[in-house]
Amino acid sequence: MQDGGNQLRRLFGSLPSVVSVVSAVGSDGVARGMTCNAVSAVSLSPPLLLVCLDHRSRTLTAVRERGAFVVNFLAAGRGEISRRFATGGDDKFAGLTVHASGPTGDAPVLVEDSAASAECRVHDVLDGGDHQIILGRALRCQVYDRPPLTYFGRRYDAWPVPAVPGAGR
Repeated sequence: MQDGGNQLRRLFGSLPSVVSVVSAVGSDGVARGMTCNAVSAVSLSPPLLLVCLDHRSRTLTAVRERGAFVVNFLAAGRGEISRRFATGGDDKFAGLTVHASGPTGDAPVLVEDSAASAECRVHDVLDGGDHQIILGRALRCQVYDRPPLTYFGRRYDAWPVPAVPGAGR
């Protein structure tokens, strides 16, 4: 019998997820970011979402220091960006078009590589085992005209976009 953590990993690995990069700038002025698929809507009033970040993450440190972050929901075809932000390393933003925005005015928004983004102020932080659950108040949400990147079965793919009835008439 597998331990609970492996069972949970296997369970969620059997379900498709939209891939995002959570980004923030630390008190040292350095942009940080990490791939995250633990993102969920929480409330419409007030507009809250949650992200789950590993306790050891430098991105978590930046989020907590500045009290703000951006969720960049990656666009289809951006699997390499997801892989880059899923590993350790210093300048993960090198070569990417980054727009500074968000509640602190300097949070990295990956406009060119995202299907959507949410600029958030930290609303609350909760303990979640080996992660912290960050509740963010969405201050600005942008939706771009691109399908999102999904991860399923250890592969990246585009979210299937259904035909819209009556489109093209």
